[in-house]
Amino acid sequence: MDLDYKIFKLKSGEEIIGLIDSQDDMTIKISRPMVVKSVLMVDKSGYPKEVMIMRNWLELTNELDVKLPKDHIATTLNPAKETVFLYEKQKIREDQEYLYKQMMEDITPQLLS
Repeated sequence: MDLDYKIFKLKSGEEIIGLIDSQDDMTIKISRPMVVKSVLMVDKSGYPKEVMIMRNWLELTNELDVKLPKDHIATTLNPAKETVFLYEKQKIREDQEYLYKQMMEDITPQLLS
């Protein structure tokens, strides 16, 4: 099955990547959207280096999907394979962090008793 990953450049200037779940005339439902940002960092040699980071676009909610109005989208692009790889890697990292937090919440009361 070929998954339909897309990069959405929004009229607000944000760039998000996600998996198209469904769409209608007015909206596109995106699963696990992540905002893509470039950050300038300094490497070990002291030279500036631009690094791409991704983070959960819906981090302030428990929702995993969003219906994005089509009129908020400036353009839609196909991501490079490397970009999809980084996106999938970040999803796994976030899932592992979430599971670890859940596990700690479950065992902490037992440790305190």
